[in-house]
Amino acid sequence: EKMKKMISLVVILMMMAFATTGFTQVKAGSFNVTPTIGTYVFEGNEDMDNGLTLGLRGGYFFTKYIGAEIYGQWVPTKVGKNVIENGIGIDKNESLNVASYGIEGIFNLTPDGFAGTGLVPFLAAGVGGMHYSRHYQDTVDNNENKIAATYGGGLKYFLSDNWAVRADVRHVIPFDDVHNNLLATVGLTFAFGGAK
Repeated sequence: EKMKKMISLVVILMMMAFATTGFTQVKAGSFNVTPTIGTYVFEGNEDMDNGLTLGLRGGYFFTKYIGAEIYGQWVPTKVGKNVIENGIGIDKNESLNVASYGIEGIFNLTPDGFAGTGLVPFLAAGVGGMHYSRHYQDTVDNNENKIAATYGGGLKYFLSDNWAVRADVRHVIPFDDVHNNLLATVGLTFAFGGAK
């Protein structure tokens, strides 16, 4: 049900984007704020349910090509079955909240728009942390807090000088033992300030 609602939201945003004339305005010196919604996929051996994620991004562009963003994501999930605790396998079905946060560098590939459209593809990479409300050997290597690296990219489609629809995909790599997670989100960006 949650996935159907999310897909409907993506379809509506995409229809809005393509029904509107695009303005490509990635400006040097501009700020942006983006609330996001999406899905977070945990690697299978972490024994956590995949789930909906809500987040917020805020950024600044030093030039029209290069910027930096801080981000925060909240992932409400559940601990799966057959979790190892103190070397013993036990069945669990407990709620678990994951908060991820960090900073990323952003590189706009076509800040003036791709082929005359309002479409701006970008690359991203960064570092941050993850906080888990519960910790078990299987799920988070018995750590409540971990360092995480991220990389990936996305697309922005400008609806006006200040508004853009945005889609992001990231490979998230939490450390002690290395895990491979996936974050996919859509959002609505409000951009302000910067060069005229």
